[in-house]
Amino acid sequence: MSPKKRHSKLERKSTETRNQAVFEFDQALALGMSAIEASSKIKAPLSSIYRWRSQLDRSKIQGAKDSVRRKINLSISVLSNTESHNQFEQLEAAFTILIWHRWPTVQQNFDYAMMVCVVTYFILVYRVNKISELPDECSQFVLKHLRLDILSKICSVSAFELPIFELHNNAEHPYNDMDLAADIAWFFLSYQPNENNPRLNASLSKAHFASQNGIFRYNSRNAPSSFRKKWHAYGAASPFYYVERYHQGVEFFIDPSSPVFHEEIDELLSDPLRLRIHLGKCLSVVELLRVKLDPRALSAIPFPNFPPGLEPVPVSPPPLPIETNGILKGYTKLQNSFKDSELEDI
Repeated sequence: MSPKKRHSKLERKSTETRNQAVFEFDQALALGMSAIEASSKIKAPLSSIYRWRSQLDRSKIQGAKDSVRRKINLSISVLSNTESHNQFEQLEAAFTILIWHRWPTVQQNFDYAMMVCVVTYFILVYRVNKISELPDECSQFVLKHLRLDILSKICSVSAFELPIFELHNNAEHPYNDMDLAADIAWFFLSYQPNENNPRLNASLSKAHFASQNGIFRYNSRNAPSSFRKKWHAYGAASPFYYVERYHQGVEFFIDPSSPVFHEEIDELLSDPLRLRIHLGKCLSVVELLRVKLDPRALSAIPFPNFPPGLEPVPVSPPPLPIETNGILKGYTKLQNSFKDSELEDI
């Protein structure tokens, strides 16, 4: 094969070309073609098409994550600005943080949850059933967040797949996953080893051992793998949970199914200074966690970014029980089923 022909055969297709091929392949399948017939029609190997589709799916997921992360950062900026008086901007920011607070890592819930918050709020405020009965500015805001694809899903059997805001407590005690994440953050902030040895620093495996042995408010019944999954699911918002529970911070978990949902949102937004102080405390906790935790552990927990003008408000974490170091003497690698590489690095 000549160099020119070899180069032509090995030439990589552009992203646009690959995405178009996936689109045409899916169209062909929808028309009843087999996968082999569809790949032959668009003149691309079936293995390549499946690889391109996987790349496209990952790109969409990452794009959704980045979009929601930008919304969260912007919302923190809006809510920390005591001079902001734009009602709709503040409402959108409050709903965004409320949704993220409930599902810190599940971006696919965002559009549905935002629509629920917006529609519920204005129904309760104005006691109407039609968008046309709302004031013009309010109806425009509702229409901005109304999603026909989600409405269609609500009206179908797929409604069972939609998330609910309700929180379920863990068995045997009034303790949910947000409480657990708050306590893990508390452990990280307050743990002080007896010796100055990096191997003795706080880690997720030590937090799990502590949660099993009377150091947390309630003993966790989670296996190490479940404990790790819960931290990865809720860790990004753990500074918010921690400040709420340990420093009388603002309560951001507000359920739209509550008949006074609108009043709770209005109360949340009625004291901009308290909101700013709360967010300043959350910033302070994030900064402390960045000092306490291994960088490799932090890379897996996407804490939000705070605006440059927001000053950290110092917090004093309550000390762990006096018997903590004695209890943790019983901590050994053999007593934990975390992978060896994760024992001290997470």
